[in-house]
Amino acid sequence: MPNWKFWERHESDAGQPHRRTAPAGEIPRPAANQPQAVYDPQRLNALRRRREALIFDVEQSELATRPDNPWLARIALLDETRRTVEAELALVEPLPLPPRPEFDSKPVRIDTVRWEDPAIVAFLVGNERIEFVSELDWAERGAYIARNELVFESGDLDRLLPGELPIEMVVETRERLEEALFIFASDLRRRAEQDEPMPRDVTLDLIIQVCPVCGDWRAWGGYCPTCTELDQRRERLRREIERIRSDANAEREEREKLADRLPVALRRLADTDQEIARIEAAR
Repeated sequence: MPNWKFWERHESDAGQPHRRTAPAGEIPRPAANQPQAVYDPQRLNALRRRREALIFDVEQSELATRPDNPWLARIALLDETRRTVEAELALVEPLPLPPRPEFDSKPVRIDTVRWEDPAIVAFLVGNERIEFVSELDWAERGAYIARNELVFESGDLDRLLPGELPIEMVVETRERLEEALFIFASDLRRRAEQDEPMPRDVTLDLIIQVCPVCGDWRAWGGYCPTCTELDQRRERLRREIERIRSDANAEREEREKLADRLPVALRRLADTDQEIARIEAAR
């Protein structure tokens, strides 16, 4: 008789784990770390939109790695433009000027300095009295607004011009002399307002003299309009060079960033494609 005493346990069964066999046709459950996909149209549309954005990122990154990419083309154009501006900067030099005659070393004696409006600044150049004044600036209701600049009031400037001056330079020389005297008078007014001592041992050839850099006339305090204009032009060109260099560096950084991002973009695109496929398979 067969030994069907199922209530008795054989020694060979001891220690064997009990295994549960799935019935025929049963679908095994997915592992815990791989949740089963659920068909979600909204999620699927969002993934498809994300895929389009990732494809664009991959295309841009792949483009950045090519030798004929547009970033390198723009960098080459910017570098060429920068070299052109640098060459222009190197050529910024004063134009040849007719020789400027020296002014006499006539002594200058300060006569009157009143800085409050109505201001008056008067001094003698040799025996010629030069005077600058200002007027009050009043508002409609009689309120004092602001301090005005000095204006030339009196003095014979022709008597202060260099002796041997070509006729074609008389008008320009007189204008430059008046400008230099205005700068000197304004400095005297500023000194009086700030309680600074007045300059001593001043002569006319210190108020206006030939600039050793460009050959033009230079006024009191070292102001030379020609050198000032050249310096301003050089500064504008230097700022333009720095702007172009900054733009080229920005192009380089963008290209390098896109090229370095290619592996990450490819991996994200593959992950997105895999998730789309799982959701579509659950339909």
